[in-house]
Amino acid sequence: MSIYSKCKEGSLYARKLNMGHISTQKMSYLAAIFLTVFTVIMQKKDNVNAAIHLTATPYLQTFVSHDTYDGAIHYPEGNYSRDWLVTGQILNYKITIEFIECVLETGNNKGVCITDKVFVYDGTNASATLIKETCCGIGDTVPFTVQSTYGYMYVIFQTDNTVSMEGFRISYILEGAPTTTAQVTTNTNHDSKLPMYIAVGCAVLVASIVLFISASVSRNQQFQRYIKETTIDLSAVGCNKIVVANKVRFRMLPIQLSLQIVVVILTINAGMIFAGISNSCLSCICEVESNCDSTIGCHDDGGSDSCGPFQIKRVYWIDCGEPGHNFTTCAKDYNCAKGCVQNYMERYGGWRCGTTCEDYARMHNGGPRGCRKRATNRYWNKIRAAGCSRYS
Repeated sequence: MSIYSKCKEGSLYARKLNMGHISTQKMSYLAAIFLTVFTVIMQKKDNVNAAIHLTATPYLQTFVSHDTYDGAIHYPEGNYSRDWLVTGQILNYKITIEFIECVLETGNNKGVCITDKVFVYDGTNASATLIKETCCGIGDTVPFTVQSTYGYMYVIFQTDNTVSMEGFRISYILEGAPTTTAQVTTNTNHDSKLPMYIAVGCAVLVASIVLFISASVSRNQQFQRYIKETTIDLSAVGCNKIVVANKVRFRMLPIQLSLQIVVVILTINAGMIFAGISNSCLSCICEVESNCDSTIGCHDDGGSDSCGPFQIKRVYWIDCGEPGHNFTTCAKDYNCAKGCVQNYMERYGGWRCGTTCEDYARMHNGGPRGCRKRATNRYWNKIRAAGCSRYS
C-alpha cells in the first residue's frame, strides 16, 4: 500500500471516529430532550389525573372541575378525569357539598346524562356507597347539595373523548362543626412529582456520563490500535495532522463532558420549572394566609391592602399579569387568585429563586427575592406547620 493510500486510509478512519463522536453527542442531546418531553408529559398528567386531598372545616371552601375554570373555559377533551377526597377536620361531623355552578355534556343539551358525570361516594374511595351521580341535567338544577353521613366524601369527575363543556364549581363545608375548633389543617395532597423529576434527571445524567466516557475511551483505543497496526510511521510522512487532531480532540473530552453535564442539569431545572407550584403547596399557603376563607375580603397590611384567600396585594397582582376584571375582584375569587399565584411563581421561580415549596412560599411572603430573606423563615415555619414539606 502506498504512503498516500495509508494517509488517506488514516484520514478516513479518523473521520469515521469523528462521526462516532458526533453520534455520541447527538445521543446525549437526545437524552436531554427526552427528559424535557418526559417532564412536560408528566406535568400534563399531574394536571389531569392527580388525586386531590381536601380538608373540610366549618368555613366554606370551593374546588373546581379543572385548573383553568372560570365559567367559560371548557374542561379538557379526551377522557379527562379528576378525583377529590374530602376529609372532615372533625370526623364525627357531616360534609356538605353544593354544586354552585355546573355545566356538563348532556344529550342534545336537553339535560339527559350521557357520559360526562360527577360521582359522589359516602367514604374514602369508589368502593364506598354511591350517594349521587349527576351531570347537572334534568332533576339537578343548580344549586343543589349532597351530604355525607360522616367525615369523608369521595368525588370523581369523568368524561368521554368527545364534547367538553364549562365544568363546575363546588363548595364544601363541615356541617355544624364549631368554628372554635377550626385550626390550620394538615394537607395530605401528594400531587408533586418533583422528587421523581429529580430522580429521572439524575438517572439521565449518569447514563449520559457513562455513555460519553465509554464511547470516548473506545474511540481512543480504536485509533491507537490503528496507529500501532499501521506498518509505516504516519507522522513521519506528513500524516501527523491526523494524530495531532485526534490528540486535540481527546483533550477536549473533559470540556465536552462538562458541557453535557451542564446541559442535563439545566434540563432538570427546566423540568422543575415546568412542574410549577403544586396544589398541596398552594393549599398550605391558602390555609396560612386566611384559613382558605374566600369571604375574608381586604384589610390593611403595612400600608396597603391584602385581599382574598391568598392575601394578595395590588403590586403582586400586577406582577402576576393582572388577571380578572380588577385587583379586588380577582384577589377575592379563589380561582383567579390561585391562577395569579401560579403565574407569579412561574415568573419569579426557577432560575431566580428556586422551585421548591419552601422557595415558593417565601416568595409569596417576601416578594421575588423572598427565598433569600431571613425574615421569611418564620412564614416558612407556618407553612410547614400546615403540613407541607420542602418538596410538597
